[in-house]
Amino acid sequence: MHENLYIQNAKAVILSSLINGQIPSAEECHLTIEEFGRICEELYSEGHLMRTNLGNVLNAEVSNKGFSYLHTITEA
Repeated sequence: MHENLYIQNAKAVILSSLINGQIPSAEECHLTIEEFGRICEELYSEGHLMRTNLGNVLNAEVSNKGFSYLHTITEA
């Protein structure tokens, strides 16, 4: 993992929120709408999320790959 820690933390917050049945938003993740959208798009393009609705609120499901990614970055 060579991602910047800021990006890793944001991805962890988004994935954790979704896993816990919450719908994360840019404000709740302490990100701008643009940052939030970009990070969600990265998660989607990397296969960590399914059925995304990008914008200031995310409505998606975490894929098995997303669960593995979250485990990897939280155990590091």
